[in-house]
Parts: sequence; structure tokens; C-alpha cells
Amino acid sequence: MEFPHTFIIRPSAEIGLKTFRKRVVFLRKLEGNICTAFNRSDIPFKLRNGLRFYFLETSQPDRAKALLARIFGISSFSPVVVRCDRDLEKICEEGEKVLRNIVSGKTFCVRSRRFGAQKFSTREVEVVLGARLASYGKVKLVNPEITVGVELHNSQAFIYWEKISGAKGFPGGVQNKALCLISGGFDSPVAAWRVMRRGVHVDFIFFNLGGKSAERQVLQIVKILVEGWGFGQNPKLFVVDFTEVVADLRLKVQASYAQVILKRLFMKAASMIGREIGSHALVTGEVIAQVSSQTLPNLDVITSAASLNLLRPLVAMEKEEIIGQAEKISTAFLSEKVREHCSIAQGSPVIFAKPKKVIIEEKKLNDGLLEVAVTKQKVFDIFALEAKDLHKDYLHVDTVSGSDTLIDCQVPHLYRAWHAENALHLDPDNFPKLIGAFDKKKRYVLYCTHGTVTPQIAEHMQQLGYEAYAFRGGVKQLKELV
Repeated sequence: MEFPHTFIIRPSAEIGLKTFRKRVVFLRKLEGNICTAFNRSDIPFKLRNGLRFYFLETSQPDRAKALLARIFGISSFSPVVVRCDRDLEKICEEGEKVLRNIVSGKTFCVRSRRFGAQKFSTREVEVVLGARLASYGKVKLVNPEITVGVELHNSQAFIYWEKISGAKGFPGGVQNKALCLISGGFDSPVAAWRVMRRGVHVDFIFFNLGGKSAERQVLQIVKILVEGWGFGQNPKLFVVDFTEVVADLRLKVQASYAQVILKRLFMKAASMIGREIGSHALVTGEVIAQVSSQTLPNLDVITSAASLNLLRPLVAMEKEEIIGQAEKISTAFLSEKVREHCSIAQGSPVIFAKPKKVIIEEKKLNDGLLEVAVTKQKVFDIFALEAKDLHKDYLHVDTVSGSDTLIDCQVPHLYRAWHAENALHLDPDNFPKLIGAFDKKKRYVLYCTHGTVTPQIAEHMQQLGYEAYAFRGGVKQLKELV
């Protein structure tokens, strides 16, 4: 089947520095990842190997262009504007017809390359086509506004003028596994992306301190990251409930050391799971001096708790750079809504942790709680997750605790007729105006007459960073509980 649109795809320059045997492995992986990306995106295509580059044909050029920019291992790519027989007159005739409006009023040059024996030289192509186009623009051989490329390959010629930057790096999956500690904020998804870009197969681990809504937010962020950039990988997300571990830590450990020791417990648990799944390294989004636990002495103490190699790809980046990168990889709009659950320090946290003191404080903890938490881990296959899975089990609760803040979403006259004691009233029609008054540190349970209105409101609140749930069943079931 012939497709009307063609792209020239250039592999990353670093791949060319590998030995022949390694280069073949990397290029085969790149081919496979391109095919996987287009098949998953349901874009019709045909891929051909052109020795130093690839030709990709498709019927959907706009979607193909957006997808090619997100495949690791591609240095750049160009949409072909003319594809014709390898005949000098034909090349110049078709090239002039298509390119005259593009070079009009601009500086340009023509660059040509050939593969295989040709009846004419690349120099002839550059001179003759350049002369044709000189009637419309000005020839400039150094730093022109437009560079016209002509690739002579076998019996055909391919002409292009755009050179679109690719994601570069190495094809996903050519390196071994690493396990990324992810919180859902700006930093950790960017750290994962930067390691994925080097060809590393990245799995994820989330230490949950924020309940089902926090788990759901992290799942959404990981899914966006992986589906957007993780071609050639089949990552999993491991979720470890750290609620009891943190409760024990708060009760027994000196408050100023709580934050550093929590991070050490993360490293220990991640190392345990990492070794089980064959990871060779842990990845974090830590940055020097961004928060109290990330001073150099504290990072040193935290590192010593990991039994796997520890990678910190963001360690010297500015926050603005990280947020800019998060926007580029499409995780920023969700990360900005994520509530900080990992900050448990009360008072003034230590910024120069002493290793001996850390050991003394850690000995106060119940080691069995960490092992139990790891044993009870939940595992999610990211590509197998569907949109409906991100709604199921994350919006509803069947019980209410004394620490929950109840929100009554009935219409006003039904609220006046009956409402739970101390329940706040939220008229669904006024929700956009009132949402800003709620406290993101509290856990909210919403109820309505029949339980049909609150799921949408709870979902909206979760997306805004609140821990909010819809009570299943409505007022009748709630009356039986309270």
C-alpha cells in the first residue's frame, strides 16, 4: 500500500558512535519502537530502512509529526515535500514548483546527498536547483533562513526544507531497568523522563501517604508520561501504603530527624522492590538545597540507605527549568494540582544530619512495619490501565471516620430538612465559587440525596488537589452510619 506523505527520520548522532554490533542493536530497537508507537496510536504507516536514516510513509502527516517528536532515539526528521524519479530535470522542475513560495523573499541554500551511483553529482543538483530558486529568494550559503535538502536514494529523489528536532537520546529499552520514586509533583516525572531518554527501562514506585485520591493522581501522571514517551517499554507502578510506617515514625523519632529518616525508609523499601524486579538503580527527583532534606549532608545520609545505585538527574537544575521541562512532557498541568504528602517535618528539620544520630533514631522504629508495607504492595500495569480504571475505586467510600469533613450536596431545602451533624453545605450550582474556601490538608466526604451528584464533584476536587470522596448510596445509607 502506498501512502501520500513521507518523512525522513535521522537516528540520534550518539548511536553512530557505538561499535557496529551495538549500533545494529540500537537501530533495530529504534525501528521496533517507531512501529510500536504508530501501531498504538493507530496511525497507518510503512517504515523503510535507508541505511543512514529511515523513510516513513503515512496518510496522516500531522499526527505522525507530533508522534515522531516523542520517540527517543530520533535526532531530527523532515517532511518530504517532493518525491520524484532520480532525474535532474525532474528534480529541479518539481522542486521549483513546490519551493518557490517557501523561499520567496528569504535567504536559502540547497544541500544534496546521494547514496549509490548517480548519473549526476550532488554539486550539480545544488547549483541547478539553486539557480531555479534564485528567481524567488536570495542564495546564502552560510546561515540561510531556509535550507533545502535533496536526498538521492536508489531510483528516487526526496526534497525537504523543514528539519524538526526529535527527542534525541537512545531508543527506549536498550538499557537495563531502573526504579523511579515518584510523588506526582513536578520533579520526579521529569527525572524519570530524563532517564528514559537515555534508553533506560523505568518502572515507578509511589509511597502513598494521601489515600486513594493521591494514588489516582499519580497513576494519571505516570500514564501520561509513559503513553506519551515510553515506547519500547512496558512499565509498572508499585504502590506502597506508608500510612502505618509514618505513624510509627511520628510517634517514636525525634521530630527534627523525621523527614530525613522518612526518605531513608523510602530508599530501603524501593531497594527491596527494585532488587525483586531486577532494577539496577533507583531514580529520584531530588535537587540540591531545594528543601531541607536535600542539603548535601542530608543527601549523603539518605543515599547510604539505598542498596542500589542512586541516580539524581535533576540534582543541579533550577526549579524554573524543571517546571519548563514538565510542561514540555505534558505532566505539569497535573503536577501543579498535587498536594504535598511527603513533608512530615514539624518545627525546624535538621539540615546537617549526623549519621550516628540517624542510626539511633531508626532503631526506635518497628522494622516489621516496613516489611509488611512492602509485602502488601499493589502493582499496576500502566499500558493495561484504561480510563475507567482511573475512576473505579478512587471516587467512592462506604464509611465515614471522625476525622472526615462531611460536605452535604443536597439542594437547600433538603439540607434544611436533614443533614449530618457539622456537615458543610455545598450547593452544586455554586461549587465553582466556593471551592477555593476548602482546606487541602483535610479529607472530605461528600454526600447527596441519592449518591448520584457527588461523584462528579469529588472527581473535580481530586483533580484540583483535594482529598475528596463521594459517599456511596446517598442520605439513606449515611443516616444508618451517623
